[in-house]
Amino acid sequence: MVQMIWRHGDRAPKQLPYPKDMYGEKRWPRGWNQLTNKGIEQARNLGIFFRNYYKSSGLLQEFNKDQIHILSSESERAINTAQAFLAGCFPPNGEFVWDSSTLKSWQPTPFHTTGPGPDPLLRGTKIKCPNYEKIEAQEEIHVAARINKEYAELFEMLENYTGILKIDYENVKDLYNIQREIYHKMEQPKWVNQIWNKKPVIEHLKELKRISRIQKFNSPQKSKFRGGFLVNKFIQNMLDFKSGASKISQYLYSSHDGTLSALGYALNISDHQLVPYVATYIIELYDDNTVQVLYRNSDANPNSLIIPGCSKFCPLDKFVKLFENVRVKTLSELYSICGTKL
Repeated sequence: MVQMIWRHGDRAPKQLPYPKDMYGEKRWPRGWNQLTNKGIEQARNLGIFFRNYYKSSGLLQEFNKDQIHILSSESERAINTAQAFLAGCFPPNGEFVWDSSTLKSWQPTPFHTTGPGPDPLLRGTKIKCPNYEKIEAQEEIHVAARINKEYAELFEMLENYTGILKIDYENVKDLYNIQREIYHKMEQPKWVNQIWNKKPVIEHLKELKRISRIQKFNSPQKSKFRGGFLVNKFIQNMLDFKSGASKISQYLYSSHDGTLSALGYALNISDHQLVPYVATYIIELYDDNTVQVLYRNSDANPNSLIIPGCSKFCPLDKFVKLFENVRVKTLSELYSICGTKL
């Protein structure tokens, strides 16, 4: 049995990274926040990779609705990533090839979305959770104070270059959207690569983005609020398959960087880095009732991760026990521990 969850592919920014930025929405053919051609290619290549990776096991070779379940968040970029992944993973073969001179290497493959409304599974970061927000705000006070002091000179310089009236810990992370333009070979003003404190400005922006992002998830409490529902789903899927309650042996989830970050911290295996496009966590369940967790964050093969307190191949019953206090089994339970008033 295999379960995997990936971040969507490369996308356009949701708006101008800063007021003086020269690249408006017209430079992004599908518009703000939408998957780019590079993102589509990344997702398709991901599908091809995993089809080949699991070839010897017989998994992910031909689509079978009774054995494979694909779920995307309601976000358009996650939906499009799922579509491109499926095009790469499940090309038509034999009697599945249909009569088309231009599309014979593609077939429609059904998948589902979490639908409108609260999505604790694939968009846990969007769930209103007062108790999480209180903890996160308290912990962030000290981080913000340190960053604002350490980078005060850089922030003042960036205010002059960008047209942003006030730059501080809260909003400097948004400037890292410049990296999306760089990835698409859009020429940048000189200040982006100007050296400040021995490093180019863009590298400082990346580090500030990383600090801000992991601050959202880097404690057992925060990761349970944001990732506990997903951890429970992975565990329940395995238990249902082993008991015979479900025949589904392959679960595929198309989601977001925050979803993967929360999962990494909830499982206590995070590398404390930003989650790249189409990075993927994989949870494999073997016939001997052992579990292996892997992570693929580049074009290379996935790396096996050792769950603290267990071995590389962790017995399922021990895996379940290790994360019993992390699991959040229902949306009602999540709202309860969050202190959310309905």
